[in-house]
Amino acid sequence: MSEWNGMILTQKGLNLQAKVEAGECELELLRVELGSGTPGEDENVQEFTALKKHEIDVGISDKTPKDGGICTITGIITNQNVNIGFYAKEMGVIANDPDDGEILYMYATDNNPDFVPAKTSKYVVNASYSINVAISNAEMINATIDSAGLVTVSILNHYIENHNEDNTTHANLFKTLFNITEVNATKIKDKIKSYGKEVVQELFGIASATTDNIKSKVKEWAQEQIETWLESQGIRYNIAQNGYICLGHFFGDAIIQWGDCIIKIGSIEQDVDFPISFKSYGFCSVGILQESSDTVIIKYMDKHTTASTIRFRLSQVSSGVDTWIKFLSIGK
Repeated sequence: MSEWNGMILTQKGLNLQAKVEAGECELELLRVELGSGTPGEDENVQEFTALKKHEIDVGISDKTPKDGGICTITGIITNQNVNIGFYAKEMGVIANDPDDGEILYMYATDNNPDFVPAKTSKYVVNASYSINVAISNAEMINATIDSAGLVTVSILNHYIENHNEDNTTHANLFKTLFNITEVNATKIKDKIKSYGKEVVQELFGIASATTDNIKSKVKEWAQEQIETWLESQGIRYNIAQNGYICLGHFFGDAIIQWGDCIIKIGSIEQDVDFPISFKSYGFCSVGILQESSDTVIIKYMDKHTTASTIRFRLSQVSSGVDTWIKFLSIGK
């Protein structure tokens, strides 16, 4: 099991820390590096500007400021990019110096290094490294978080908590989504109402989403649905002077028809077309003189009555005025 010695500030690291303490810049931490080299006995690690033998870079997954001027950075190592296995004997923290560019800021060695196998090995490595960085004001430490790096559950929970507690988390998203310049509940509600009206207007094909317009469209749609259902059941009707009602499958496809006809002066009979044709002859047809109590009954099998026509005949020739007859026919 690894036994990392304490991190040592390199000379360049000391120089950068002095600039940070003087308020000249922030401490910008870029990444962590692991290597397999070992310092010689006569070497001063404080003078190192790079690892002895660099192996892999480890992205910074989290930065957590703590009390006492301490900031903990976390890196997670995997062997998915390791071509040749190595012992992780040395570690360095890389920072950005405004004058010198990238520098080896801190350095440490391991007396009992772990072996990092190659990616072709059957073993998968997933290890977390936490490094404490000390400075008078931990808020002045700016760590570059690697967006492609792995995160632990605790790191993920930390960011979720910060996200949930930040009232301005999605401000820019809301501004873009709702086309508003200021984000508050009232403006968002107003936009949602506006979008809702636009959807209703498009859905119902109306110019303005008023209550009356919507009610009218709903009634129109409901009427269409009812008529479609009635027609599917064979129920049809035409309520007119000469009209009909088809009662549909529920009533044996019976049809009731009615209407008026005129027998002209000097005539004794008249053929009348039904409003719609029966599929077979009518069961019963009755004609009633409009201005008398006389009736004329046309029998079902009368040779002058067909599925589409009925003939009325008077007992005597009409004289003086035309004769109006109302008729009612039932059939199928």
